[in-house]
Amino acid sequence: MSIILAPATGVLSRVDVQEGDAVHAGQTIAVVAISSMTVRSGDAGKAINEQLDIRMKSVERSKLYHSQQLNAQEAGLRQQLEAAKQELSQLDNQILNRRKQIGIAEEILGRMRQLRDGYYISLTQIKQQETELLSLSSGIDELKRSKAVSQRTVAQLRQALFELPEQQKLNSASYDNSVAELAQEAIENSIRGEVAIIAPVSGIVASALYKPGQAIQSGKIIANILPSDDHLEAEIKVPGRAIGFVKSGDKVNIRYQAFPYQKFGHGVGVVERVARNALEEEPKAQSGKAEMDSYYRLIASINQQAINVHGKYEPLLPGMVVEADILGERRSLLQWIFDPLYSMREDLASE
Repeated sequence: MSIILAPATGVLSRVDVQEGDAVHAGQTIAVVAISSMTVRSGDAGKAINEQLDIRMKSVERSKLYHSQQLNAQEAGLRQQLEAAKQELSQLDNQILNRRKQIGIAEEILGRMRQLRDGYYISLTQIKQQETELLSLSSGIDELKRSKAVSQRTVAQLRQALFELPEQQKLNSASYDNSVAELAQEAIENSIRGEVAIIAPVSGIVASALYKPGQAIQSGKIIANILPSDDHLEAEIKVPGRAIGFVKSGDKVNIRYQAFPYQKFGHGVGVVERVARNALEEEPKAQSGKAEMDSYYRLIASINQQAINVHGKYEPLLPGMVVEADILGERRSLLQWIFDPLYSMREDLASE
C-alpha cells in the first residue's frame, strides 16, 4: 500500500479523490495552499498575482497602442508614396512638354537664322529667340533635378513600407517576450504558493483522510492508495509461546472483525513469511507486576480479496482488524498418543 504524505504545511485547497476512486500514476489528487503574509499587503502570493495582473494588462495595452501606431504609420506612408508617385508622374509630363517646347524653339531659331541671311529678320529677334531657348533648356534641367528628388522620395517610402512589417514583428516579439516573462513569474509565484500532491502509483484510493479547507501539517498522512497490481496481506502477531511449529505454507483461517464469521464465514490464507526475531509489546500490569509479552510477526497471503455479504462481494480494506487460526501439521489420534512414548524411549536411550 502506498502512503501519501503532505509535502508542506498549509491548507488543502483541493482534494480531487474520494475513497474507492481509481487513480493513475502522476494524477493530481490534492493541492496544498501555502500562504505567506506581509504587514502591508496581507497574503503575499495574492498581492504578487495582483501586481503581475496589472503589469500584464499594461503590456497588452502597450502592444495594442503600438500596433495601432504602426498601422497609422503604414497608412501615412502609403499616402505619401501615392502622392510622391503622382508628383513624379507630373514631372515626367512636364519634362516631356518642355522637350517639345525646346524642339519647337530650336526649329524656329533655325528658320530665323535662315531668314537672317536674306535680311528678313533682325539680329535682335534672333537674340531674343536664343534667350528663349536658353530659358527653356534651363527649365528642363530644374525639372530633372525635381524628378531625381521625387524618385529618391519614392524609393525611401517604399523602403520604409518594406521594413515596416519586420518592425511590427520585432515589436510583437518583444511584447510577447514580456508577456511570457510575466506568465513565468505567475507560474513561479503559483508554485511557491501551492504544492500539488501526485499519486505515485496507479490503484484504488483506500482512504482519504482530509477535505478541502482543512489545515494540514507537513508529513501527515493525506491518503492511502492500494496499487492496482497489489493484494492485501494479513499481518499476524503470534505469541512467542505458540510460534514453535508455525512455518511458511501453513494454512490460516482468518476472521474479520468487520464481518462476524458466525454470519459471513472466514477467509483462508497461507503463511508466507515468519519473522526470525521476536518483538516486544509494551509492559502490561497484572497483579501489580509488569510483564513483557513477546511476539513474532508473520505475513499471510489472503486467497480472496473480497467477502460475500448478502450476495454482494465487499472488498477488503487496508487497516481491517483480523484474528487468525494457524492450522499446523495433521496427525492421527494414534500419533498424538504414541509420540510422547517415542520421545520418552529416545530420552532413555540417550541416557
